[in-house]
Amino acid sequence: MIDTSRDSLIPISLATLSVDTALGIDIYLRSSVRDRPVLFCGGDDIPDRKRFARLCEDGDVRLFIDRNERPKYQAYLCENIDTLLENESSMSPLEQLSVLSEVMRDVLDEQFSKRDTGQIVTISQKLGECTSRVLSNQPPLTKQLPTP
Repeated sequence: MIDTSRDSLIPISLATLSVDTALGIDIYLRSSVRDRPVLFCGGDDIPDRKRFARLCEDGDVRLFIDRNERPKYQAYLCENIDTLLENESSMSPLEQLSVLSEVMRDVLDEQFSKRDTGQIVTISQKLGECTSRVLSNQPPLTKQLPTP
């Protein structure tokens, strides 16, 4: 059993959870900082977005994982970024870019702190390709970008 105190949990975004792949980490939810976290989805289960959406209707509910599981979460993000973007045809371009932003912030932050130049370049290249793909699939958006 993990320590579900406020300091042992870190927030994650629902947008980073695949509808096809289990995260491999227990996901907790909490509706306020005073509430005790409740297990939302076991590590072997696929998150139920509809259930989470219903819970959110009642208030501001946030998802968390155990801080010690962050490396596993980062590996999941790197391995599943293509799937997250491809399977989410209902996601707007802004939501897709939000997912990319979340992945970049979380994964690159860790690699920069390790000073692992090779991993930084590899991950940055993959994320750049994903960003380019999202932007190129949005003709009205790309028309607004300045041309060289």
